[in-house]
Formats: sequence, C-alpha cells, structure tokens
Amino acid sequence: MREFLQNLTNQASSRWDGLSQPWRLALVGVVVALILSLVVSLVLLRGGDYVTLYSGLIDQDRGVLAHALNQQNIDYKLTDDEIQVRVQDIDEARRISTMTRLSGGIGMFGERTLKRKGDRGYEILAPGALRMMSRDEFREFKRQALEGELERTLSTFAGIRAVAVKLSVPEPQPFVRDQVKPTASVTLELMVSGMDNGGLGINTIKAMQRVVAYSVSGLQPENVHVVDQDGIYDSEELVKTNQTSVDKSAEVLSLKAQYENYYLKKARKAIAIYEDRVRIAGLEVEVSLTDTKTLTSAFKPSMAEEGTGVVRSKLTERESFEGEGSAPGGSPGVESNLFPPEYQTAGSGSGPSTYDRSKEIVNYEMDQITTEETSTPSAIVKSAAVVVDFSLQDEVEAIKNIIANTLGLAPDVTGLNDKISIQLTQFPVIKDI
Repeated sequence: MREFLQNLTNQASSRWDGLSQPWRLALVGVVVALILSLVVSLVLLRGGDYVTLYSGLIDQDRGVLAHALNQQNIDYKLTDDEIQVRVQDIDEARRISTMTRLSGGIGMFGERTLKRKGDRGYEILAPGALRMMSRDEFREFKRQALEGELERTLSTFAGIRAVAVKLSVPEPQPFVRDQVKPTASVTLELMVSGMDNGGLGINTIKAMQRVVAYSVSGLQPENVHVVDQDGIYDSEELVKTNQTSVDKSAEVLSLKAQYENYYLKKARKAIAIYEDRVRIAGLEVEVSLTDTKTLTSAFKPSMAEEGTGVVRSKLTERESFEGEGSAPGGSPGVESNLFPPEYQTAGSGSGPSTYDRSKEIVNYEMDQITTEETSTPSAIVKSAAVVVDFSLQDEVEAIKNIIANTLGLAPDVTGLNDKISIQLTQFPVIKDI
C-alpha cells in the first residue's frame, strides 16, 4: 500500500513538472473553484435549519427581539410577522425572549396590551416548541398560554372589543396555612364606553368570572375582578344582587309593602268574628335583605364505633417476668441509677412466679366537620295599630292577644303595649230602614 501511494505521488509530481505554466494556473483555479463551491453549498444547506421562534409579532416587538438576539450573537431571520432562529439556538433564544420587554407580552416581565395581532395560546406549549427550560420558565409560559386562551374566549362575548387577562397563581405550599388563593383580573375594552351605559349586563360579568375561575384550579369566581377601559369596577354587591344601590332601595320598599299587605289580610281574617267593630289601621314591617353566613367547625375522632377509626399513632408497652421467687419491683429512684449499678434480684419468696403487664395507647385521626348556615332575607312585624269600638272595651286584651298571635308578636318587659296600639272610639251606627 505504501509503495502504491509512493508510485502515485511520483507520477503526479512528474506530470506536474511536465505541465507548462498556463496549465498549472488553470488547474489551481479549478481546485479553488471546487473548494469554494463546496463551502457555498454547505452554507446554503445550513441556511435551511431555521425554525420559527415567534409568529404574529408587531413591528415594534420584532425589532426589540431582534436587537436582543443580536446582542447575544444569535443568528436570526425576519419575515413579515415572524422571527426565526437556528435549531441549535432555539433554547437560548427562548430564554432571551422571556427576559425581553415586549409590548405584546411575550417577555416574562413585559407589559401586555389589551389585544395584539397573533396573541398565542396553548400552541406555545406544543411538542417541540419548548426545550431545556427550567421549572420556573415553564410555569411562566404555561401561565401566558392560559391567559392567551382566556383572552380569546372572552373576546367572543358580545360588546367586547378587546380583553386582557392577568392571572396570579401562587406556587403550591406544603402546609395549608401557607397556601395563598389564586386571583385574576380582566380588563375590557367595550364597544360603547362605560360598563353600565355600554350594555354589558350583570349576567355577562358573572359569566366571565365563571369562565376564568373554572379554568384555574382553586380560583373562586369572587376572586375574579372585571374592569373596563374607563375604570368602572364590577361592584361585588352589584354582581351579587344584580342591582345598584337605588334599585336595592326600591326593592326593599316594594317588598316591605308586599309583606305589610300580606300580614294585614292575615290579621283582618283573624278578627273577622268582630265584624266591623275592630279595624286594623296599619302595620309596620321591617325587611332585611342581608344574607348571613355562619360557619361552624367541630372536631371529633374519626371513628364510627369504638376502635374502628383511622389510627394515627400507636404505643404498646409490655412487662413480663417468669421464674423463681417473687417478681422484681420497687419504686424507681435516684439510688437505682448510681454507680456501681445495683441489679434487681428476685425477692426472698420461694416457688415459681409470673408477672405480666401491658399498656396500649392509640391516637386516632380527628375529623373536622364544617357546617355552613345561610339565612335568607326576612321580614318581621314590629308594631300594629288597631281601632276598636267602645262596645268591645271589655275585650281589648283578648283582641290584642289574637292580633299578637296572628302576627307573631312576642311580649316584652312592658307586655304588648309597645307593639300593639289599641284606640277606643265610637263607630258610626248604621240602621237599616
């Protein structure tokens, strides 16, 4: 093999020496051209190894992101609404993008406009889109993806021009006392300015709260707050009762009149036996629309029957003795721990003896029972005014008790005098002709 190579080298050298100067230059040029073409081909082939980093970017975001990549010496390509990087640089490019402040909200600490071209959702978590990311970076991308999906969904509601969703999802903690509930905010840009005057109803606000709350684990609808571009806030009382303060006052008055009419008919039916000699002048009813919730917590062992609960811990102690003489015993004290050690021996008794003692301590799990009681709006009769004919002055107390029992008025320290006012008067007498 060595001789073959040596012969080949000698033949090439002899032929090279036999060539004239022009032929030598031509041959060198051909070799250089082949090398250059090979290099160009490799560059062109490597130029196709670009993948999309982000799409749907506005011009401002593309410029900011391109500048950040250029500072880190990462090659990129720009198209109309995309920015591409090499496959081997995709992980580093994504890390840079998360730390870049973009108006469209791609950056980890960036600011998001209400709505931008190409807002992305779960597609940024598609297989192959994320590589070699830390746990915190992945959680950030996951949060942004969920925000994008919620924005897409809420923007389909009638009357909504643009929407931005911000989620605050704390990291889970090992202890319940350290856990923080997630919250969310929704900023709306309405077709017509103003939440109240723009036709965005309370039912729509409630629906938005539920859409956001049921998309995030542990998020409650009351922790989702909605504002519009004018800063009008979704008042909790407004969302809860579907009424403004003026509407609520009107409802109280209307409900009060209905209850007074109801109790008035009930009282008149009770005194119908007196015909027209007893008349109910009026009733005072107090109406409360406040919803009161009472939470009661009780703890008890987790067991249906004795010894059938869930065991938390168990301690068993046992002492036994078997041999000649009486069992060792005596009160423990300091002397038994002094050096040199003094070992206990069997007593002076004779004959075999046995001793056996055991103790068991079992701790069971405790159940926490939480009871929630909700009181509905109520109406209470505070007082009543009654007019009685003079002919029934001996039955005033009986009439008073009938009305009190009918209206549910309980006597206090002064009896029923402060709750039922009875006025004796002479009713006109109408005689049939």
